[in-house]
Amino acid sequence: MDTNLSFKIGVLFISLFANLVFLSAQAGKKEIDYDVFGELGMGYVLPKAYGDNFLAQGYDIGNGINVDGMILIAPRWLIGAQWGQFKGNVVDVDKVGAIDRTRITHVHAVVAYSILGNDKQVSLRTGFGAGYAQYRHKQSTTKFMDDGFSVVANLTFCYRFSNALGVFLKLDQYWDFLNIDTAPELETFFRNTQIFAPSIGIKLYTF
Repeated sequence: MDTNLSFKIGVLFISLFANLVFLSAQAGKKEIDYDVFGELGMGYVLPKAYGDNFLAQGYDIGNGINVDGMILIAPRWLIGAQWGQFKGNVVDVDKVGAIDRTRITHVHAVVAYSILGNDKQVSLRTGFGAGYAQYRHKQSTTKFMDDGFSVVANLTFCYRFSNALGVFLKLDQYWDFLNIDTAPELETFFRNTQIFAPSIGIKLYTF
């Protein structure tokens, strides 16, 4: 995702968030039905790679998007899936190799626990998931891919404005374990990455 597009998406999400807060304040308090079946979240994510690995040391990571869907299976428990994607441009070829840029995609099955319960306007959740990571690389006209196993842990703060609509702030932590063939002394550097990915967005609720 290029810088201008990332900036525009970020401004759009922030403007939407501010408008929802304003509309909620104007509307005043209304009774909310908390007996929901499920929810869909869409967010703007600002990822940051860290640690002693090729992603943290060789890339400039751009902003991206994530989508998650959850259904309620018990008063405090939810299950679902989440998908996220962002891009990175190589800034140190010596650390990465002959790659110009990479698109990173995550898909996870997730279970979440609502710390404050689901019968309140404000909710706080912790979650854990396991799934798949794909790193799709491009160098000039050549494309190739690395992939592997991924786990995610997250903390999510949600605020509901109405029966159907809310906003959230989520903190995702990804650990990716890639299937990359390399020298034994470089396995940790190229096979394991860590990404911290805070995001803001909107939630849609269904009954």
